[in-house]
Amino acid sequence: MASCSKAFLVTSIGLLMDDFAQGRNVTSLPGSLTRFDWETKLHDLFPDEWGMADKWGETSVNLRDAFGHTSGLGR
Repeated sequence: MASCSKAFLVTSIGLLMDDFAQGRNVTSLPGSLTRFDWETKLHDLFPDEWGMADKWGETSVNLRDAFGHTSGLGR
C-alpha cells in the first residue's frame, strides 16, 4: 500500500467532512469544534492527543497543512 494509503486517508476524511456537512453523520465532534473542514486545527480535533514541542505548530496546524505537508515544521 505504501504511499497509496495517504490518498485513501485523505479521501476518507473528505467523505467524512461531506457527511457532516450534509447531516448524514451523527457522530459528535469534540466540544471545541463548531465545524469540520480542511481548516480544522488538529489541536481542536484531538484535544487530549495532539501535542508538539513547537507551540506554534501545536496550535496552528490544520488538516490541509498536515495532509499537504505544508506545516512549515521540520522533520
